[in-house]
This record gives sequence, structure tokens and C-alpha cells, in this order.
Amino acid sequence: MGQTPESTPTCLLCDDAAVAQFDALGEVGTLRALRRADPVHWSDELGAWVFTRYDDIAGALRDLRWRRNPPEGLGNPGWPDDYPAIRSVMDHLFLTMDPPDHTRLRGLVNRAFTPVAVAAMQGRIRDIVDDLLGAVEGRPTFDVIADFAVPLPATVIAELLGIPTSDLPRFKRWSDDFAVVIDYQLDENWPALETSMAEFSTYVRELAKERRAAPREDLISALVARHEGDALTEDELVATVILLIAAGHETTTNLIGNGVLTFFRHSEQLARFRDDPAVAATAVDEILRFESPVQATFRVAGEAIDVDGRRILPGQEVMLSLAAGNRDPAAFPSPDAFDVGRTPNRHLAFGLGAHFCIGAPLARMEGRIALTSLFDRFPDLHAVDRSALPAWRTSLVFRALEQLPVAP
Repeated sequence: MGQTPESTPTCLLCDDAAVAQFDALGEVGTLRALRRADPVHWSDELGAWVFTRYDDIAGALRDLRWRRNPPEGLGNPGWPDDYPAIRSVMDHLFLTMDPPDHTRLRGLVNRAFTPVAVAAMQGRIRDIVDDLLGAVEGRPTFDVIADFAVPLPATVIAELLGIPTSDLPRFKRWSDDFAVVIDYQLDENWPALETSMAEFSTYVRELAKERRAAPREDLISALVARHEGDALTEDELVATVILLIAAGHETTTNLIGNGVLTFFRHSEQLARFRDDPAVAATAVDEILRFESPVQATFRVAGEAIDVDGRRILPGQEVMLSLAAGNRDPAAFPSPDAFDVGRTPNRHLAFGLGAHFCIGAPLARMEGRIALTSLFDRFPDLHAVDRSALPAWRTSLVFRALEQLPVAP
């Protein structure tokens, strides 16, 4: 990732990879120990600095000296030419851009995710939730992830973009592969991921071609119109749609799954959630804080920056541990307590600053409707095997359950 600092601090942990994970069986303690002893920590394993204090993380998210891309000639040169489809997508994501390109591209889709626009979708979201819950009603068991948490946000974002819902299985597979690319695990099958991203890109290009011939009232048609007006390139259009498809359901799936599991572990808070509709909104934000769907994000120093007595050089990367920041006692009283009524709740799950999650209003609404409807429909919902350890997906960035079998 980044470059080795001129003066490398002594490594606090024998396994730096543990810093990137937030497992319920012990890594909360790992992050807590790191935050106390070495909150601005150099990790040889990651090749990057690791921030674990709320104020340091929030400051880096807001400070434009911290960039998504390194200064010219410094840092990671980008994706190799061996993977042109991956490189094209990653190079044209507004998620990975700095101003002014980030500002331009984000502005093209921002209106689709304003609170007013999202509020207009409430009725349709409720209908989708009711259909999904109706489909599992009467079954002895079902999987909260596969049967509910995945198809709900996937259907919502598909309808918003104008993608046929019959194609959901295909773009779910492509989106899973895109999430792996975002995670950048070195031992992955990169040729297979390249093939997947090439298929994904071709699919989006064909959709764009269809909308040019016959525009509809959907977001892809709006983006195609912006492309024809020279507001974005064809590659930017493709990357933007891929990002919206993948990000539009990945994190919300995790919010719902993590929320159900957290309620199972905190029965008194689940009872409060059921009995007091007024806490529905604060409960969603507490889930986002307590089991953040996105565990970490990365930035690059655009110039020499001093943090806590450490000099971070231009081009060096920093992993901002959102998970650790969300459990910082300096920012949250009793941070390891799950409290559905917690307020204020300035969690970092959606980021801060220019890259604040564009889909935050939609994710909050989907999470609120999904969780209230699920526990209303199935008041005795419980895990099939209450003694089983959670099936967490191996990931540097995402906090995601592979499955969560339940019985109504």
C-alpha cells in the first residue's frame, strides 16, 4: 500500500491483520488496546498507518489534505494493465476521486438520494418488504441474509436505476465480486474478478445503449442524458452505475443482517425497539455505530501531516478504522453498550465530509422499515442455532454475515 515511514514505531501487535477485523470474540479488545497504546499506528502488515481515535478519523475525513489518490509520482501507481476492466471501473469511480472530478460526478446522482426523493420511495419499500416477508411466512426456517437482507436493497436499487429485477441474481454475483475488488485481498483470483468486472461493464453499457434508444423515468436514463450532454464520459457512466448497484445494496444488506444479530444478542433492547416506535430511527443509527457495515476506509496524505507527534509523509496511506472510532469512549459514553435510544449519535458509519455516503437517507429508511416489519411479522423470531458462532465474511472493509438462519 503505502511507503515505509522514515521512523517506524515499534509494532504493538504481533498480528497487524487483526487491526482490520472487528470480530465479536476479541478484536473489539484489540482495537481498544491499539487506541489506548498507539492510536496513530504504523502497520507493516498493511503498509499503512492505522487511526483508531474518533477525532483523528473524523479530522482526516474532513481535511482535504487527506486524498483518495496520492500526489503525482507518490504512492500506489494504480491497477496493473493486466486487469483493464477492473482498472477502468476503479479509475472512474467518484468514490475514489478527489475534487473537482468527485464533485462533478457526485452531483450528477445526488438528487436521486435526497431526503425528499427517498421519502417518495417509502411506500414501494414497504411493498417490497411485505412481499419478501410474505414469501417466507409459514416456513419453519429461513435465512435472514439470503431471503431478506439481500433481495430488499437489491430490488430497491434495481428499480431506482431501471434494471430488470429478473437480472438480480447476475448483478448480485457481480456486486459480490466488486466488493472483493474494493477489499483488495492479495490472495484473490484476480483473473476471475477481471472477467466478472468485464461482464458487469458490458451489461451496463448495453443498458445505457437501450436507454439512448428509448429513455425511461429512471436513473440510468438520466445519466445517459448527462453523458450525451458531455457531463460524464462513457467510462464514468459505467463506473457510476456499477458503484450504485453494488454500494446500493451491499451496506444495507449488512445493516439489516448485523441489526438482527445484534438484537438477538441484546433481548432487552429488542423489547424496547418493539414496544416504542419512537426509537426506530435512533435504533438504526445505533446499529450503524455498534456493528458498522463498513469497518474501514483509506486515505492518502497529500502532503506531510503531523498527527499525535507522528509525521505522515506525502503518499503514505492511512487506514481509518471506523469500527474503532465508533467505540471511542471520548466520543460515545459507554461505547460498548448497545443502546437503541442513544442520542446524540455522531457515528462514522457513513463517513464524513465530501465523501459522506450519498445513499445514507435511503439506507436509514430501508433499515428502519426492514427491521420494524421483520420483528412485527415474527415477534418470536430467533436464531436456529443460538450457540453457533456468527458466519462473518472474511473482509478488510466490510462487516458482513454470510448467513443467519432463523426460525419464526
